[in-house]
Amino acid sequence: RPNCHWGLEYTPVDNSLIEKDDYTAAEHQVLLALGGGQGNTLTKRALLAVDNIKDVSGAKILLSPVNPISFDFGFEQIKKPFSQISNVSDLGPIIVSSKVVLASYGHLAYEAMALKVPVCLVAQKKFQAEYASVLAQNKFCIFAGGDETATVSAIENGIRDTLKFSEELVENASKSISSGGLQRIAKIIIAKVLDER
Repeated sequence: RPNCHWGLEYTPVDNSLIEKDDYTAAEHQVLLALGGGQGNTLTKRALLAVDNIKDVSGAKILLSPVNPISFDFGFEQIKKPFSQISNVSDLGPIIVSSKVVLASYGHLAYEAMALKVPVCLVAQKKFQAEYASVLAQNKFCIFAGGDETATVSAIENGIRDTLKFSEELVENASKSISSGGLQRIAKIIIAKVLDER
């Protein structure tokens, strides 16, 4: 203090130009944003979970630029269609056109919550599990488990619960996580710079 600011009002998202009403989740697809840090394993489990959910038509997989995933082996048993997304300049339209976002915590999860899209978290690291648990306790999202507990059935149940409680999750998250966080951060920085002149 006074230069340390902490809180959900500073979530670094700014999606004021994107309105969910301009897009549709009619595809009923899940956006998988798992980062690829665990290789193919978690992505494959998530796709198998999607296969088991009648209300979901398939998945979009956001590929990590630093953790590549190979789809050449082990994905033959996936029944529902999935597409791969990479090198996009703006994820906003992809997020808002998704029925559910399945992420490993992080910035993208907050961005989805700010865009009023229901979020299910699957932690791959200890700190992700800790923060995901806090968000889930506040009913901002569903937490489907950590790396070792996130089985196919756990992820499936997590996505099902996210769909079931989607309105409540979106309402709760949007009360605390707005899309103006980057603007608030910028105003603080500008005020500080002007003050020091």
